[in-house]
Amino acid sequence: CRWRAAGKRAFNENQIHIFTEDYLFEKMSQLIGNTIGEDLQSRSLQIHEKFSVLQNLISFDMLDIPESLQIPSIFSLLQSEILKISQVNGPKNKLIIISMCIENLISFFEASLESKPTCDDLFPLITYLILLSNPPQFLLQVDFINKFLPKDLLKGEYGYMLASVQAAIKFLDNLDGNSLNQGFLKINERKKEERI
Repeated sequence: CRWRAAGKRAFNENQIHIFTEDYLFEKMSQLIGNTIGEDLQSRSLQIHEKFSVLQNLISFDMLDIPESLQIPSIFSLLQSEILKISQVNGPKNKLIIISMCIENLISFFEASLESKPTCDDLFPLITYLILLSNPPQFLLQVDFINKFLPKDLLKGEYGYMLASVQAAIKFLDNLDGNSLNQGFLKINERKKEERI
């Protein structure tokens, strides 16, 4: 009974902390918005527009996602979750949304392939999820987390997840016509080999 009460108190304290953080960042959002340069806002809009175009060009196959993981309904579900990042104000809450999506990708991988994913296994899944969902001002959201989240929370698992998201954004942003052509050629070669 004593443990249950302690757990309940810790849960309530955590809820209060999250609510307080969200409330404070909501009230401070105008000030924080002014600290973000126009360059970053413009860059975030450019990336959002580029990802909108890439959504029509990039497939599961181009990212080497195994066929058993090519289940659009799973990605659609996670897409609706990651889009919630714009609905919360605090950096910790934004990172929690990202980490929950990645944890769900890990669970999905483990259930589908009956093994634990490596970083190399997760990267294409994270990349595809970000591309598919294309949250508005996602670059700003990630920058906001980096600037305002206590640095001790950027270590370990949370740090890995945020770094993976940043790497996926950079990867997609660096795609150009040549790399897309190479991706299409690679898929065509693979299909030819499968026919033989």
